[in-house]
Amino acid sequence: MGSVKATALLMLIMTVNSGAVRIPESVHNLLLEANLSGNLESFEKGLRGAADHIIYDNQAERFMKESQFHEYGVGFGEDLGIVAEDKGAWWMARWDKPVKANLIVLSGVYDNQPQPKTAWKIELRQEGLWRVHARGVGGWYDRGRYAWGGPETEAITFDALRVSTFSKDKQTSIGSIHYRGEKGMSWVVAYCPPIDARIAQVPGPIRAGEAAMFEAKQVLGDITSWQWDFGDGTTGSGAKVSHTFVRPGSYDVRVVFSDGKDSARLTRTVVVDPPVEARIRPLDSAVKVGRSVEFAGNGSVGKIAGYAWDFGDGSTAAGRLARHTFAKSGIYKVVLTVSDGTYSDECLVLIRVHTDETLSIPQVLLDTDQKNEQDDQHYLGYGLFSDLDILGVNSVHHGGGQEPVNYTEILNIIDLAMQSGLAKDRKPLVFRGANERLVVPGSGIWSDTAAIRSAASEAILAAARGAAPENPVWVVPVGPGTNVASAILQARAEELELDGRIRVMWLGGSNNEITNEFNGNNDPWSMYVVCQSGIETWIMPAPVGARVRIDKRTEADYYADNPLGRYLLKIVPARNKPLFDPACLSAIISMRLKLGWVKETEPVVVGGPDKEYRWTKTERATSVRVIRQIDQRAMKEDIFETMKGAKRRF
Repeated sequence: MGSVKATALLMLIMTVNSGAVRIPESVHNLLLEANLSGNLESFEKGLRGAADHIIYDNQAERFMKESQFHEYGVGFGEDLGIVAEDKGAWWMARWDKPVKANLIVLSGVYDNQPQPKTAWKIELRQEGLWRVHARGVGGWYDRGRYAWGGPETEAITFDALRVSTFSKDKQTSIGSIHYRGEKGMSWVVAYCPPIDARIAQVPGPIRAGEAAMFEAKQVLGDITSWQWDFGDGTTGSGAKVSHTFVRPGSYDVRVVFSDGKDSARLTRTVVVDPPVEARIRPLDSAVKVGRSVEFAGNGSVGKIAGYAWDFGDGSTAAGRLARHTFAKSGIYKVVLTVSDGTYSDECLVLIRVHTDETLSIPQVLLDTDQKNEQDDQHYLGYGLFSDLDILGVNSVHHGGGQEPVNYTEILNIIDLAMQSGLAKDRKPLVFRGANERLVVPGSGIWSDTAAIRSAASEAILAAARGAAPENPVWVVPVGPGTNVASAILQARAEELELDGRIRVMWLGGSNNEITNEFNGNNDPWSMYVVCQSGIETWIMPAPVGARVRIDKRTEADYYADNPLGRYLLKIVPARNKPLFDPACLSAIISMRLKLGWVKETEPVVVGGPDKEYRWTKTERATSVRVIRQIDQRAMKEDIFETMKGAKRRF
């Protein structure tokens, strides 16, 4: 078992056949100590993942073993034929000693591999005998979740758990069998004591030398004792305590609570910032070659002894205010470093230095889970070879844990683009993004969400600071919205107004809601945050983006005969493949040039978890619009002609 390092607030309400089940963040997943195995290898139909790839450590907020898809299954699409119940495909957890549990949470298959006719069985071994805990056909295994028990359920004792799938009858074959782990949700087997609590979100940043208030709130039971350990050698008691950290750094703050009989523990990792914070005043107009521009460190926090500027072109300056003239056009990172003599902090502004010809070109910050599907690589290739002003590319997870492989694929596509003739001055900056989804705050209020700070979220803020109000930067997430939501939350803490400085174009969601689609399911709360922020947001639902398709069996000539084109042709499957993501960039191009490719939109309001993340059409003022109809043929032609070298000139 890995050590428990951190637990952000995790209060998950899941509606399943057995009702609403709450997973307290204080519970320990017993599967972490189990011996895990399965028999999927024996079918000799390929293998995806391993038996321990689906186990989630809810206290440490990570999977037991990191992998791209957190699954254990046979090869994608592989048909197992008729599988008898006594020869089923199974996964099993076995403990050396019996365990006591009153909570079992499992996840069914991925959305793109439905299993409505697959039979399943969950068994528990008690005193050497296997007993059926639940069984059925389809149900939770068909893209849903199985959840049994909770803090108020009487615990049962067993020493093994087995989940098996098989044919429902002698005529029905099964295929693409797999078991899936979900970040923050499954697979979990645990004992939940009849008490529970949560650590409230600490308001604002925590700074060294300043008092911060920590509060634990009772959720279940009659808690009489609260004992705190702040991770810096000091302790405290009581439900609400004040504490001052002497030095910046990362600290594991723990509280043990008890009702006199049962006890449980919560852990929250907090980041203590230096006593100084650099801030750059947003620019109020476009920056042009040969014209002086003023940069200001107004609003920087703390007892600042020095301001140091680096303009990204080899020039530097000192002082709270600094003027600079850029001699060449291009994209520059301007960095302000402030110091109090002991501690320092940096702030970034990302700017395009314009010529007269580039002033009105749409500025775009790409945001992609690049290795998820082949549409992501088409999206990046299209963006790079277009005339859009690409300020940078952000990586992001697609469910939790996949950011590193997505980042690597971004670099790969950029390298292939350079080999395929992309101009050196078009090579974009790349920023690493969130590797996990946002956690829904216990309050259920979007603005209470804890941001996941990353180079990508900082790049979004930097682009906003450098944006000219007459030409806001488009941020285009084609995966989870974690990076842009985090940037919005960070901006609120910094009191940086983003409205009018950035716009969002998201590819995701089903026809009427954020969820029931891969991108949306991988962090639905993040897009809810974006839609509640008041920032101009456009949603390209996945079924709409899917109308742009390519079939390499008959349309191989669409691809450019260069390293990037050959790579895209190789990785795209031999079927009528939806391209999804590039349609977002086509929409931006169409709106700027008034090409008419976006044919129908509607204003909507977006609900939260209580409304199942559904959006509804509205007649009142709203910042969110859903794209309903597109000219998919025109978009497709532009995508592939652009990657062959043709461009729509702005």
